[in-house]
Amino acid sequence: MPDRNITFLLDTLYPGRKVIVWAHNAHVRHTTTAGSDPALAMGYHLAQRHRSQMYTVGFFMAAGESVVTSREQPSPVVRPFDHSLEAVLLRTQRRHAFVDMLHQANSQGTTWMFDQIRALNAGMFPYFMRLREHFDALFYVHTTQSPEYLQ
Repeated sequence: MPDRNITFLLDTLYPGRKVIVWAHNAHVRHTTTAGSDPALAMGYHLAQRHRSQMYTVGFFMAAGESVVTSREQPSPVVRPFDHSLEAVLLRTQRRHAFVDMLHQANSQGTTWMFDQIRALNAGMFPYFMRLREHFDALFYVHTTQSPEYLQ
């Protein structure tokens, strides 16, 4: 279990330190979405034990290609839905963005972080979430491409 490995690192090898864990959004988020299995969300279990030692970043995109599992044929990223997270980020006209949500208050300009918003999991699968409940920050890349796998 990856969460046990990280717990070992935080409790035994590096007590008092903080960690950033990079994995698929569904694995690192602090809470689960409707219908998802909390047993599969490593971030959910880590947040229960190590919330003050974690900083969780969600990754989102607006165009390009995406691959859900390794070595699978790439699929095109879905065009952002109106009023979705990706549409909000697309309106910034930035190719890349890092948004710290942990230190933001709920105000007129940040409601999209706290209210229910539609987003695309892996750039392909729509779901609704309250971003601030799942992640401390988000990283946005306008266009992604599929990986080049080693033989």
